[in-house]
Amino acid sequence: MHLQNESNDGQLRIGRHAVDGDTLVFDPSQSAPGSPNVALFSLTQFRTRAFPQRVVESQVVEIVDPELRAQAEARYRDWPTLKAELEKEKERAQEASGARRREHTLENHRRFLEGNGVEYKGVQDSATKVTGGSRKRARSACSRCTTPLDDFLGLRCAACGGVLCSCGACACAPPRSAE
Repeated sequence: MHLQNESNDGQLRIGRHAVDGDTLVFDPSQSAPGSPNVALFSLTQFRTRAFPQRVVESQVVEIVDPELRAQAEARYRDWPTLKAELEKEKERAQEASGARRREHTLENHRRFLEGNGVEYKGVQDSATKVTGGSRKRARSACSRCTTPLDDFLGLRCAACGGVLCSCGACACAPPRSAE
């Protein structure tokens, strides 16, 4: 995509990066004249990417198809809304993933207790004062799988007050002996 002597005509230049396929927009109103790099707006990442002029000329191919250009221009003009929608989708996906992880860990905890002959008494928020069970010393790693404990769910076993590991273990059962 050639931009020399074209930045003053006020027209958007739209191209596709030959290597990563990203659709890029050169907006002369957002350009810094005399800069060694060319600022192109990514319609995939919704952010500005900077490229040396020689890279733009050799790896960004201008989109000349009127329909594709019109779609890209519309997307560029509406990018703040599109980015906000994308961020909301990511947030919903992270929340759903967290809920699945929580349910999986709670099921693992039930199985862990049943396998060790301990009655399941539920869980409690780790931010509240520990109630029930004899509080054992704080563990920095899971006694079953040796994963570092980080209280990722914010839950403790209601029976022992121990932080839950993703494998489901708490402080209710003795550590697994070395085999």
